Amino acid sequence: MNTPKLERIYRRFQRHFHIWVESLHHYSEEEFNFQPDENSWSLGQVYYHLLVTSKGILNQYIPDCLTQLENLSEKKSTTGTYLFLLGKFPPIKAQYKGTPPPSSVNIEEIRQEFPTINKWMMQRMVELDHSEGSGKRHHFTLGYLSAYEWFQFVEMHFHHHLRQKKRIEEQFPKMNYSS
Repeated sequence: MNTPKLERIYRRFQRHFHIWVESLHHYSEEEFNFQPDENSWSLGQVYYHLLVTSKGILNQYIPDCLTQLENLSEKKSTTGTYLFLLGKFPPIKAQYKGTPPPSSVNIEEIRQEFPTINKWMMQRMVELDHSEGSGKRHHFTLGYLSAYEWFQFVEMHFHHHLRQKKRIEEQFPKMNYSS
């Protein structure tokens, strides 16, 4: 695998991840679970979503791709091809197609579990660097992604949700967070 490329992705992830972790220490339980409106997620739901999604990708999808060389001839969708060429999600508010996160999220549990995402990213970067091939797993919108693309997806996903984080925080006029 291409070590410099993996390291660049990981460094970008680290910048985004640091913002998420640092901010996590400043929220009250009430702020963490505040929903700006009935169609919007709370910060807790966004953190939960990032944790659960990253856990699945980093502990299931990437290892599966590295050990089960399936779907090798499958491709990304047009949307997936576009996003990976762009290297990020466009600045749009997307509709989530999965099961929504729970409406109340325990901030202490997230504070304890969230840092493990960084550990998983480091582990997968080492594994990807020593890997020769990769099968692919299907993403409902992006099509079939390789282990490397799933790794990059985690970074893109954290960056994408920073805009949502900022929108929610703006509902708290006394809060002064930078993202």
